[in-house]
Amino acid sequence: MAVLGCMTDSDLVVDAVLEIMYKAVVPWSEVVEDLVQQHLEKEHPKQKLLRESYRLMEIKKLLRGYGIRTFNLANNYQIMTLLRYMLKQEVPSSLEDALKLAQAYRLPTSQIYFLYFIQLHKQHQMVVAQVMVETLKFLQRIQKDNAFKSIQCENNQKMFEAIAHLQEDFDIFLTPEDYEDVDLRAQFQEQHITAYENTRARGGAPGRHNGAALLVANDADGKMKTISTEAGLHRLARQLQRSEQQLWADLALRALGVGKVEKALKICSELYQHHYNAHTGRVLFRAAQKLCQMLEENVPMVLPEGLNLPAVIHQLACQAATVCHQGALKLRSTQVSVLIHTLRHTELHLSLCTDLLLDCVELCKSTRFAVDVYRQCQIDDYGFTTKVPPIPS
Repeated sequence: MAVLGCMTDSDLVVDAVLEIMYKAVVPWSEVVEDLVQQHLEKEHPKQKLLRESYRLMEIKKLLRGYGIRTFNLANNYQIMTLLRYMLKQEVPSSLEDALKLAQAYRLPTSQIYFLYFIQLHKQHQMVVAQVMVETLKFLQRIQKDNAFKSIQCENNQKMFEAIAHLQEDFDIFLTPEDYEDVDLRAQFQEQHITAYENTRARGGAPGRHNGAALLVANDADGKMKTISTEAGLHRLARQLQRSEQQLWADLALRALGVGKVEKALKICSELYQHHYNAHTGRVLFRAAQKLCQMLEENVPMVLPEGLNLPAVIHQLACQAATVCHQGALKLRSTQVSVLIHTLRHTELHLSLCTDLLLDCVELCKSTRFAVDVYRQCQIDDYGFTTKVPPIPS
């Protein structure tokens, strides 16, 4: 600082001030702040550069309050994503800070107020869900003598607890009517799986990004919290009333859809070992059928070196047939000991399981022929065509 007082060249003085700005630890000391303010008020050729640098340093200081050390806001999408993140934090000055950032990047303040109102509405919904949980807990305690109402309160409590967890952990806001919609729950899971896969594809392992990078790795409109681990997907599936088996089945078929055969086969193996039921049989059948179609259409695939794909497809078809056969036997044994109205429901499942079993047997025959052809030709990349039965609805 003392050296600056001895310098007469104004350009060199401004260069020195800029260097001090860049090197000084944020937040600045009063001495650094006074020095910068003093030169901001002076007229000199580099005043515009000094003001722009000061604006960037102000943004840097502001973002440090939100845990963001480094940032690179290259476009309006990234800026809006960052603004949403700021408004979601429990900081009293979040609206004021968001407005400062918007003004610095010349964005309309009306968008900030709109986002802020949305965030307030979401906070209100979260409070309502939490109050409903506590209210239903109380009602359940005072309804002990009425078993029907007690069970009803317990079921409603579980539903609102799931809704509250979805709001807090995944930024999903559902009404009770929406939560009971199976298709809508599946749609939300699909969106989060897509966001998870996109995040993994962009950045590799989680934890190696700075705060701003994680913010940008969201869905298309930046409104959804990113799930960066499979454990997060499992938590989401539980809250959406989808089993671990259903989640793994979705991931396996999605992996096949993008040609990741090794990943899909690993998931199918886990399903066969740990979820030995008709639903797994359906997934294995669809996986084998999908691989047949991919081979027929010569779709690019990522395969482990030396993998005998026709043999793997045949194994999947045989596993599917085995699982479906066991499922049909279990359903037949169930028919003996259930009531008539339950029997009708069981017969429907038996019919579906039997139809799938027949399809699996046909696929086993076709893939067995393909395996024989593959072995006879002894060619690593031999396309074959097989008639596959349609996927049962």
